[in-house]
Amino acid sequence: MFFRGLVLIILCILLTPNLYAQSADASPENKTETAQSAKSPSHEKQLRTLLDTIKQVESEDAQLSRELKRTKDPANAQQISQQIDLIEKRLQDLKTSFGELATGGFSISALDRRAEEAQFNWQKELEAVVQPLLEELKRLTERPRIMERLKSEQ
Repeated sequence: MFFRGLVLIILCILLTPNLYAQSADASPENKTETAQSAKSPSHEKQLRTLLDTIKQVESEDAQLSRELKRTKDPANAQQISQQIDLIEKRLQDLKTSFGELATGGFSISALDRRAEEAQFNWQKELEAVVQPLLEELKRLTERPRIMERLKSEQ
């Protein structure tokens, strides 16, 4: 949830118009920069294109899912299922590309991996602390338990 908010904030910042006025001097460097920016699509246009492609692929995925529910032929269902898997992989790749482009090349999947690594497993930690205590308690009470068992057998 935090990452979605972060991505939205970054998108808003990137999509806002430039707040600084451009200089009016027409130096040769400015002309070459303008010519280069005219050749390559703007950052905003790339993001919009990716977003449109993501929406299109999502609609294809939804359409194939509906088709899969309607089909009764197992061979056809398997083929549609494979197509859905390919489309979902493509969709994931597009979303990753969108996130990287929106964040200036920073991989969002790296953040996801860090979050997974940072998750704290209480059960493992509790076992690691309690297990030595229980073993020591067993060792300390072993002799009295043996004596009690021998008394009860007589």
